[in-house]
Amino acid sequence: MKAKRPKRQTLFNIQGAVCVVTGDEKTRSGLYMVLGTLGVTVATFSTAEEFLERLRGQEPALLITDLDLPRMSGLDLLEALAGLPEDQRTVFHLSEIEGLSYEEISTVLEVRPGTIASRKHHAVLKLRNTLRRCGHGA
Repeated sequence: MKAKRPKRQTLFNIQGAVCVVTGDEKTRSGLYMVLGTLGVTVATFSTAEEFLERLRGQEPALLITDLDLPRMSGLDLLEALAGLPEDQRTVFHLSEIEGLSYEEISTVLEVRPGTIASRKHHAVLKLRNTLRRCGHGA
């Protein structure tokens, strides 16, 4: 009787996409291929600006970024996102990443839709200012 092979175990249980932000095409394609073979959804971006501009609809579970990106470094990107006040970061996340409407967010957070619009507006302004400081005319 032949022994049964154990079921292949998934190394990662990642909900959402792994976002890879690097200017190096070989690194992007290599990580895309390796992570993809592990069953991980991967979204790749060549610049921090591209990541911020195309964030809508992505559900990043993990952000892998190159520290030496042109114009806006990976550290600048992380600092820009982390530098938002918690209320603005939450609204930005629910709107841009989860794709919720202002009405849906206001229900979840139990605040008025106008407050949601204001928080989102200020989050976007802060992110744009960070892009401008890093030499990107957003």
